[in-house]
Amino acid sequence: MSNQQPSLASMYSQVDVTSSSQPRPVSTQSEEQVELLREVLAAQDRTNELLEEMLAQMSATQRQRNHELQQWRKANPDLAEGCREAAEVLSRVHVEYLDRLTDEVSYSQENLVDGEFVSTSSSTATDLAWPI
Repeated sequence: MSNQQPSLASMYSQVDVTSSSQPRPVSTQSEEQVELLREVLAAQDRTNELLEEMLAQMSATQRQRNHELQQWRKANPDLAEGCREAAEVLSRVHVEYLDRLTDEVSYSQENLVDGEFVSTSSSTATDLAWPI
């Protein structure tokens, strides 16, 4: 094996910036604008086609998910209702917990800043604890 490094010239690609052998036909500014507008329109048409395909795919996937969910609900009516009720209860508990936590933080802001749980440069994650 050799330890040769590639030459500096081979690390860069080369681009030919010389004019082509066939001169470009001279066109007026309005012809160029029309051609650019046609290209923009073609690009927009392609974008619309892609968006329509993507929408169709997403719709099919969503319909399949809804169908499967409805089948599951029909097969497990009691479980589905229990899950819905549990989710509502857990949501209320979560809101109340966050409400209490924000009230506590607001009430004892000064104590929290001066408390032992505030991290120092020599503290580790196991050293940090809430004051009791």
